Amino acid sequence: ALRTQMKEKIARIEKEVIELTGVTLNLNSPKQLSELLFVKLGLKPKGKQKASGAYTTNAETLEGLIDEHPVVAKILEHREVQKLLSTYVEALLECADQRDIVHSTFLQHGAATGRFSSTNPNLQNIPAKGEGGKEIRHGFVARSGHVFIGCDYSQIELRVLAMLSRDERLIETFQKGEDIHARVASGMFGVTADHVTSDMRRKAKVINFGILYGMGVSALQKNLNSTKPTRITKVTLVK
Repeated sequence: ALRTQMKEKIARIEKEVIELTGVTLNLNSPKQLSELLFVKLGLKPKGKQKASGAYTTNAETLEGLIDEHPVVAKILEHREVQKLLSTYVEALLECADQRDIVHSTFLQHGAATGRFSSTNPNLQNIPAKGEGGKEIRHGFVARSGHVFIGCDYSQIELRVLAMLSRDERLIETFQKGEDIHARVASGMFGVTADHVTSDMRRKAKVINFGILYGMGVSALQKNLNSTKPTRITKVTLVK
C-alpha cells in the first residue's frame, strides 16, 4: 500500500513540475535538471561550477535555491520520496519471504562501538524523521502471538560522562531519574521542563552528543538547521 501511495505521490510531483515550468523531463537526470534550473529558468547557484562548466544539482545546491523558484522545493520533495521508495520500501519488500516475513542477520561483533549491527537487510538505518520514515516503520508488525521488544542503553554515554567529569548537574539529573536531554533543553530555551517540546529536546540531544563526539561548528549548524554563532566559547572537560 505504501509503495502504491509513494508512486502516486511521485507522479503528482512530476505533473506539478511540468505545470510550474512547462517542461517535461526526467527528474532523476542531473543533466536535465541542470538545464532546467540554470539554463531555462536562469537560476544562479551559490556553489562553484564543475570542471565541465555545468552546475551541480546536489541537495546542498538545491537547498540554496529553494527561495528562488517554487519548482526547487518540488524537486527536493521528489528526491526524498524516490529515495524512500527505492532504498527502503521496494528493497524491504524484495527481502520478504513467502510468508511476508523479513529475516535480518544481527551481528554481535559488527560495530566498533559494541552494538549489534544488522545486515541483509539493514533494519537499523530506516529513517525516523518525516512522515515517510514513520510510515515505513509502521509496516513492521509482530506475528500473531508475538511482540516486539525494544532494548537500548539509557543515555549510556552521558552517564559515563557524568561519572568521569563528576559534573554535579549531570549526576543529580541521573540520580533523580530525569531526562538529561529535556533538562538541557529546559536550560537552553529558558522554559520549564513541562514546556519542553520534542523539537527542543531533539536539538538538546544533538548538542549533548555533538560535544561528546567532537562535532564541529559547521556540522552542528547543519544538524540544528541554525545560524553560526558570532562568538564561540571553548569548553574543556578536565579531571
